Amino acid sequence: MAYNRSDVSDANIQRKLTGTWVVDMTHDVRGTNIIHSDGHFEAQVSGIPDCANITTEGTLFAKNGILIETVTKFSPTNTSVPFVLHGHIIRLDDNELVVNWDNVPNRTVTTSRKVER
Repeated sequence: MAYNRSDVSDANIQRKLTGTWVVDMTHDVRGTNIIHSDGHFEAQVSGIPDCANITTEGTLFAKNGILIETVTKFSPTNTSVPFVLHGHIIRLDDNELVVNWDNVPNRTVTTSRKVER
Protein backbone atom coordinates (compact mmCIF):
# COMPACT_ATOMS: atom_id res chain seq x y z
CA MET A 1 0.00 0.00 0.00
CA ALA A 2 1.45 3.35 -1.01
CA TYR A 3 1.65 6.16 1.49
CA ASN A 4 -0.90 8.92 0.99
CA ARG A 5 -0.03 11.98 3.07
CA SER A 6 -3.58 13.35 2.94
CA ASP A 7 -4.88 10.22 4.70
CA VAL A 8 -2.53 10.33 7.69
CA SER A 9 -2.08 12.89 10.45
CA ASP A 10 1.31 13.60 12.03
CA ALA A 11 0.03 12.03 15.26
CA ASN A 12 -0.87 8.82 13.41
CA ILE A 13 2.54 8.75 11.71
CA GLN A 14 4.20 9.19 15.10
CA ARG A 15 2.16 6.32 16.54
CA LYS A 16 3.13 4.03 13.65
CA LEU A 17 6.82 4.97 14.06
CA THR A 18 6.91 3.78 17.69
CA GLY A 19 8.73 0.45 17.98
CA THR A 20 11.90 -1.27 16.82
CA TRP A 21 12.82 -1.03 13.15
CA VAL A 22 15.58 -2.88 11.28
CA VAL A 23 17.16 -1.98 7.96
CA ASP A 24 19.48 -4.45 6.22
CA MET A 25 21.90 -2.23 4.31
CA THR A 26 24.46 -4.47 2.58
CA HIS A 27 25.82 -7.95 3.28
CA ASP A 28 26.16 -8.09 7.07
CA VAL A 29 25.56 -4.37 7.75
CA ARG A 30 22.37 -3.81 9.71
CA GLY A 31 20.80 -0.79 11.36
CA THR A 32 18.47 -1.08 14.33
CA ASN A 33 16.41 1.91 15.42
CA ILE A 34 14.28 1.96 18.59
CA ILE A 35 11.73 4.79 18.44
CA HIS A 36 9.84 5.64 21.62
CA SER A 37 6.34 7.12 21.74
CA ASP A 38 7.77 10.52 22.81
CA GLY A 39 9.90 10.66 19.61
CA HIS A 40 13.24 9.86 21.29
CA PHE A 41 15.29 7.21 19.49
CA GLU A 42 18.44 5.14 19.88
CA ALA A 43 20.00 3.58 16.82
CA GLN A 44 22.93 1.32 16.08
CA VAL A 45 24.62 0.26 12.86
CA SER A 46 26.60 -2.97 13.13
CA GLY A 47 28.56 -5.23 10.83
CA ILE A 48 30.69 -2.56 9.14
CA PRO A 49 34.01 -4.23 8.29
CA ASP A 50 36.99 -2.96 10.33
CA CYS A 51 34.76 -0.51 12.20
CA ALA A 52 33.18 -0.33 15.62
CA ASN A 53 29.40 -0.15 15.81
CA ILE A 54 28.00 3.31 15.16
CA THR A 55 25.45 4.54 17.70
CA THR A 56 23.18 7.57 17.51
CA GLU A 57 20.50 9.16 19.65
CA GLY A 58 18.06 11.96 19.10
CA THR A 59 14.47 12.64 18.18
CA LEU A 60 12.31 11.67 15.22
CA PHE A 61 9.08 13.57 14.62
CA ALA A 62 6.57 13.87 11.83
CA LYS A 63 5.74 17.46 10.87
CA ASN A 64 3.42 18.16 7.96
CA GLY A 65 3.96 14.57 6.83
CA ILE A 66 7.77 14.94 6.69
CA LEU A 67 10.11 13.10 9.07
CA ILE A 68 12.49 15.36 10.96
CA GLU A 69 15.36 13.52 12.63
CA THR A 70 17.53 15.53 15.01
CA VAL A 71 20.69 13.65 15.96
CA THR A 72 22.04 14.74 19.35
CA LYS A 73 24.60 11.95 19.92
CA PHE A 74 26.69 10.29 17.21
CA SER A 75 29.49 7.86 18.08
CA PRO A 76 32.05 8.90 15.46
CA THR A 77 33.82 11.65 17.37
CA ASN A 78 34.64 13.78 14.32
CA THR A 79 30.99 14.52 13.55
CA SER A 80 29.44 17.70 14.98
CA VAL A 81 26.07 17.41 16.68
CA PRO A 82 23.30 18.27 16.62
CA PHE A 83 22.45 17.81 12.97
CA VAL A 84 19.06 17.45 11.29
CA LEU A 85 17.88 15.13 8.52
CA HIS A 86 14.59 15.43 6.59
CA GLY A 87 12.80 12.44 5.07
CA HIS A 88 9.85 12.09 2.73
CA ILE A 89 7.77 9.04 3.53
CA ILE A 90 7.25 6.87 0.46
CA ARG A 91 5.41 4.09 2.31
CA LEU A 92 4.40 3.55 5.92
CA ASP A 93 2.30 0.79 7.38
CA ASP A 94 2.42 -1.38 10.50
CA ASN A 95 5.32 -3.44 9.12
CA GLU A 96 7.32 -1.30 6.70
CA LEU A 97 8.74 2.21 6.47
CA VAL A 98 10.29 3.51 3.25
CA VAL A 99 11.84 6.98 3.43
CA ASN A 100 13.68 9.16 0.90
CA TRP A 101 16.17 11.22 2.98
CA ASP A 102 16.75 14.68 1.45
CA ASN A 103 20.02 15.85 2.91
CA VAL A 104 21.88 12.56 2.82
CA PRO A 105 24.44 12.14 -0.01
CA ASN A 106 22.74 10.74 -3.11
CA ARG A 107 19.26 11.15 -1.53
CA THR A 108 19.34 7.78 0.18
CA VAL A 109 16.15 5.70 0.26
CA THR A 110 15.88 3.37 3.26
CA THR A 111 13.47 0.49 3.74
CA SER A 112 12.95 -0.57 7.36
CA ARG A 113 10.85 -3.40 8.71
CA LYS A 114 9.23 -3.31 12.11
CA VAL A 115 10.36 -6.16 14.34
CA GLU A 116 8.78 -5.08 17.64
CA ARG A 117 5.90 -2.79 18.55
